[in-house]
Amino acid sequence: MKFKRALLLISIMSFSLFSTGCGEALYTMTDEEETIITLYSAKIVNKFNKNQTIGIANARIRPGELDEAYAARGIDNPYTAENEALNYNQDATSSEEPTDTQNPDLENPELANGDTNPSQQAESGPSIDYSYSLTDAIGIGDLDFEYTGMDIDPSPDISKFYAIYAESGKTFVVLHLDATNNTNSSVNFGDFDGNKYGLSVNNSSLYECYKTVVSNDLSIYNGSIEPGETKSFLLVFQLSSSSVSDTSSLGLSVDNNGNIRGTIINQQ
Repeated sequence: MKFKRALLLISIMSFSLFSTGCGEALYTMTDEEETIITLYSAKIVNKFNKNQTIGIANARIRPGELDEAYAARGIDNPYTAENEALNYNQDATSSEEPTDTQNPDLENPELANGDTNPSQQAESGPSIDYSYSLTDAIGIGDLDFEYTGMDIDPSPDISKFYAIYAESGKTFVVLHLDATNNTNSSVNFGDFDGNKYGLSVNNSSLYECYKTVVSNDLSIYNGSIEPGETKSFLLVFQLSSSSVSDTSSLGLSVDNNGNIRGTIINQQ
């Protein structure tokens, strides 16, 4: 009898072990995936919080909630019942869903203070010498740079985890570049982080680079390239749709702490 009970217990334990297994190890995200999730979460909060005007600091305060705190500091409570009622009425009557373009600063972390996205503004700027080669214009160590192609799209597919959308009447120009280290030593991009990129189409006004958070964005890349290694990079610019009807000649400028070099990328 005891033998049968022991056999039954062993059978149950064996069935439980083989049917459930030992589970799977926890997934470890890469730095890029963590950055994308953090940016996306902040963007969604900002997108649907209509009371938010300055970052996440302007959270809704109900009338009277901080009266005592403001009184203790000797100032009037700015959150009056009239203003709060106005906020609620605006929320109730507004049915239009905010679009991603209402806050483009999230695609460009350097513009979090509310400045106009420079990629939306064409600049005349100083005259630029476009006689340099692509490698000499970018000037990152002894790396050799090669232009490999261009995309023109209002919502380019630049990453599996990250999407950008151009404003109405505008589109993105994405330049693809390869960097090759033909030297015997590693090249650290952190030693050459002063480059600011601009783009001119057929000698038009200059548009500054639209920075993203993808890991191969040349404007923010801070890694290294080992000897004999080649890495692919991109540069993103937002231009008016009408300005890219003819892209036979692209002028890429590189401003390194006031030292401006340019190169011409011919499409034909």
